[in-house]
Amino acid sequence: MTAFKMVQVALNNVFGGANLVAHERRAGESVRCRAGQIGRQHQRRNAETERRKRISGLAPGPVWNSPGCPCVFTRQREEKVLALRATWKGHIKLAELTFPVALYAGATTSKRVSFHVLNRKTGHRVHRQYIDERTEKPVEKEEQVKGYEIDDDQFVVLEPEEIAEAVPESDKTLRIEAFIDCPQVDTVYFDKPYFIAPSGSIATDPFSLLREGMRRKKVAALARAVLFRRVRTVMLRAQGPGLVAHTLNFDYEVRAAEEVFKDIPEIKIEGEMLDLAKHIIDTKKGEFNPREFDDRYDEALAELVKAKMEGREIKVPKRPKEEKVTSLLEALRQSAGATKAKPPAPSKRRKASSEKRRKAS
Repeated sequence: MTAFKMVQVALNNVFGGANLVAHERRAGESVRCRAGQIGRQHQRRNAETERRKRISGLAPGPVWNSPGCPCVFTRQREEKVLALRATWKGHIKLAELTFPVALYAGATTSKRVSFHVLNRKTGHRVHRQYIDERTEKPVEKEEQVKGYEIDDDQFVVLEPEEIAEAVPESDKTLRIEAFIDCPQVDTVYFDKPYFIAPSGSIATDPFSLLREGMRRKKVAALARAVLFRRVRTVMLRAQGPGLVAHTLNFDYEVRAAEEVFKDIPEIKIEGEMLDLAKHIIDTKKGEFNPREFDDRYDEALAELVKAKMEGREIKVPKRPKEEKVTSLLEALRQSAGATKAKPPAPSKRRKASSEKRRKAS
């Protein structure tokens, strides 16, 4: 029985083919739009707070939290854990069964050190402005339109209303179209990661059955949905108590590997060089642990800002001198010698050839 059938039968047996649907949408599009704007503002403020925590060590002081509203952040206030906000809410649909889910961003850059652009003389923030390249006069927002260039300085102009009509209508549904083996998808097609969780208690049981069916069959699901103004293909995988989703790049967005690799010549590697390479790989074996990865650039920026705040002298670390290596074999020997384990002994074939050379000499 295929994974698709197995999950479908299991869900039908439990729920008798009932179609689980979400509650009616809340009335008032303007209210939801405003709520989303407020949520994004809170996220930006929280991200800014996190950056300040890393740099200043939670030092209390006046901070402008919102326009015209100065406030003082304290340790207790900054350590409050806020609930994650869903990036998207909708349904997963499998055959005739539907249940509500929420999509959460799986990665964020909001905790990186970021800067504002200032006027050096006044210390005030500056803002970007669109300038007509010929008249050199500012162009107000209501006068700005999109244009597709068809020739030098020739454009097809599209009005905002025309572009809006091209956006596909969304029914907020992730439709599962197939189940596949995970290795079938080349990682170059992975776009952005997301987490998927059931939305409400009514979805817990069908969500769990789908997840466990995929886990036991060791398959991933391919689904399609309108996400962020585009019809996107999404790959779903079971992970822990939830699902991990990756939006997939379109085929036209992914470059053919052959175009990049076509000029790489085929070289046969053997003998001592191959033995040394294997030895280095064996001594460097490890496990994937993302917590060990350091963003040295971000850490250096944070330390730089902190040093300037404290009035400390900024010391630039000296770069270690790199020794020049004359050949690939010599580089491998030096690398093997730098490891704790002993390098591999030369093979019998190489020993015999070296003895013949000594006798001949």
